[in-house]
Amino acid sequence: MPYRICATEPIDGIFFGPADIAADFGKLGQPEDAEVWRAITTAAKEVRSLGNPVGTPISNPETAIDLLNDGFSFVARGTDAGLFAKGAQNLLGNVRSRTVCGSQDMG
Repeated sequence: MPYRICATEPIDGIFFGPADIAADFGKLGQPEDAEVWRAITTAAKEVRSLGNPVGTPISNPETAIDLLNDGFSFVARGTDAGLFAKGAQNLLGNVRSRTVCGSQDMG
């Protein structure tokens, strides 16, 4: 599979989405599953052997370091969904702290 994608010119890199791959494997919500990561690392080696950079989002800092040491060109520390959730949490906390009803449980 990576060969067909990497044959497309120009290509700046391949970004593996563990959550998407997990869902494709029938493991929705399990982006850190061992089978998912075996598939990612195997495909990443193939992509790198063709001279293309590879990357992925990862939440665990130790895993991010391991991936970079294993040849990944870039990692995104976090995910779009995680950043969105954190932003929403911060917004809610800000509003609660500045309103009269902020001290009440709003669910």
